[in-house]
Amino acid sequence: MSVKTLVAYYTWSGNTEEIAERIHHQLPGSDLFQIQVAANVFSKDMYKTSDIARHQLVTQEFPKLLGELPYFKQYGAILIGTPIWDNRPATPVHSFLQQIGRPYEGKIAMFYTSTGQDDKAGAVFEDWCMKACPYCQCLMPYEDEEGLKYWF
Repeated sequence: MSVKTLVAYYTWSGNTEEIAERIHHQLPGSDLFQIQVAANVFSKDMYKTSDIARHQLVTQEFPKLLGELPYFKQYGAILIGTPIWDNRPATPVHSFLQQIGRPYEGKIAMFYTSTGQDDKAGAVFEDWCMKACPYCQCLMPYEDEEGLKYWF
């Protein structure tokens, strides 16, 4: 029996959305969910956005999510897509992980798009994941679709 999968993603420029849609189409029966924040939370300028995210990390004031969230317990696996900002997953992903929370016991994995350094992103994601969802299994992140196939 296959595991029901949620492909959730936050996109800033559209790159992560494109990858999320491709993954969703490769996983029959999966659900696709866009993580959204208010339009005025981040700048259209990537350097200003990076500064905003860095400030959110320092102050621990992460962005509020918009819309109704999925019922997480119905999924055996949640794949979360994110751009990488300043060597970390985008801060809306932190907010999303906090919403998944403690009762979730399935698998959670990150996939990402990056135009810069990303060598710490996996460790940061794992830290966020384990603190928000201590009973889940956090899988190693992958930047490419070949790596994602390993999970399944």
